Order: sequence, then structure tokens, then C-alpha cells
Amino acid sequence: MDKMIFNNRIEWMTVKDTAKYLGRTENAIRQLIHRGLLNRYKLGRRVYLRKSEIDANIEQSLKGGYYGHKSQY
Repeated sequence: MDKMIFNNRIEWMTVKDTAKYLGRTENAIRQLIHRGLLNRYKLGRRVYLRKSEIDANIEQSLKGGYYGHKSQY
């Protein structure tokens, strides 16, 4: 996995890396970004996501929410 590290404490991932990490398609990741369920950060034309935020979203989904939102079921 190609990971970008701009700062010693923040690990950045591309959409492609995030898709591989979550076992989803790149399009699915873009849809999650568009819906506001994942934060994205742009550097020029490139889009990056923070691995720590992705991991936090996974933790939240395991507690009954879905990407930062409480489940309705």
C-alpha cells in the first residue's frame, strides 16, 4: 500500500489506498466522501484521507453507527 506521510503523526491515504484498506471500490469511497461520511483533504488536485479518521469511522460502525452516524435499526 502506498501511503503518504506529510507529518510524523498523521498518516494520509489516497482514495485508491482507502478502497484497498476497506475492501471497497474507489467509486464507493468517493460516494462516502460526497455524502459527507468520510472527510477528504485536497492538496492540489489530489485527494487524501486521514487513516486515523477512517479507523475511527470503523470503530463507530462496530458500536452500532455507520460512518459516524447512529444506526436507525
